[in-house]
Amino acid sequence: MHILLATATAFEQPELVVPDGVQLTRLIHGCGLTEATFHLTHALSTPHNWVIQAGLAGTYHEAQPLGETVVVASDQFGDTGAEDVNGQFLSLFDLNLANSNTPPFLNGILTNPFTAYFPAHLKTVRGLSVNLSSGTAATVLQRKQHGADIETMEGAAFHFVALQSNCKFIQFRSISNLVEPRNREAWQIPAALASLQQEIQQFINSLAQL
Repeated sequence: MHILLATATAFEQPELVVPDGVQLTRLIHGCGLTEATFHLTHALSTPHNWVIQAGLAGTYHEAQPLGETVVVASDQFGDTGAEDVNGQFLSLFDLNLANSNTPPFLNGILTNPFTAYFPAHLKTVRGLSVNLSSGTAATVLQRKQHGADIETMEGAAFHFVALQSNCKFIQFRSISNLVEPRNREAWQIPAALASLQQEIQQFINSLAQL
């Protein structure tokens, strides 16, 4: 069982006990959509049974508990396109610069087809990926209109590359903060990282039994 474990930063890489029969390769692909796309594409030129992306995320929902790990069922690019004169975001699909149903997109969304493997006890969410993290009330309000649950800087790039590479994949995110006007003092990074480590360990243990 060959598994690639990808994170944006070194501190998001969980400490793991690798089960017998599992060959684990770690990748730190960097922050943002561009670096993630490049390094993931290069890494997945070598076949893997599974590729896992793990990391922190912000939530758009005030009721979402901080420190909880979720699994991302679908993701999309949230700031690739143009801004209209009224401030409305226009995607490449809105601008007719891309077809929203050209694979791997389906209605502009990058959907994970391997949901049967998702841990049943984890909440499934829809991701929105941006190069510029939300920091003002106006930006947060605009991005909530996408209908996503969480915000990251690399998730859609991960889904895009994994779908194009025809490999099994899963994106785990642990909620460190509410997406709101930037307030790092309210973030709960240690709790989120601890939850993430536990869930990744359990998932890799389950893969070892396949």
